[in-house]
Amino acid sequence: MFRQGREIARAARRHGALLAMGTATMYPEGLFMAYGMVFAVTTPKGQELTLPVLSAQLGVSSATRVAPKDRVIASVNLPHVGTVARVTGTEVTRLTGDIDVKLLTMHTMMPVPGTSEDFLVVTLASPNLPLKNEAYDLFDAITSTFRFVADDGSQVATAPGDGGEAD
Repeated sequence: MFRQGREIARAARRHGALLAMGTATMYPEGLFMAYGMVFAVTTPKGQELTLPVLSAQLGVSSATRVAPKDRVIASVNLPHVGTVARVTGTEVTRLTGDIDVKLLTMHTMMPVPGTSEDFLVVTLASPNLPLKNEAYDLFDAITSTFRFVADDGSQVATAPGDGGEAD
């Protein structure tokens, strides 16, 4: 488990993650594992980060170029950010050099206030497939705490009417 954790952290750095986190917690019912990463993404000039564009790119296997059958692309409203795009589904991912694993995944794209081309992508994943509903509820709760904060500690205003305006 520690070897896999190190490999995940290395992969996060290689792929440009701003933040990587994880948990492996033993409960009486068994082991729960999950990890998350945050990436900064800038949309190339002349392109938009729309749901159809995301649909064509996120969650698609690099080996087969096939999207997961259970993939869902939707917009959700986060309390302190506003409307964001979200992609969920079960993906097969290379965990280490020789191990592939099926993961429940949730990718949430959060527009950075004051720009139309910059986004933070929060990716959360868990191999606990039988806990799909619980994992997605946890991932939604985590992303729902997200907010943009200025250097002085005040909350940065986001889109009007989304609950994210600074006081």
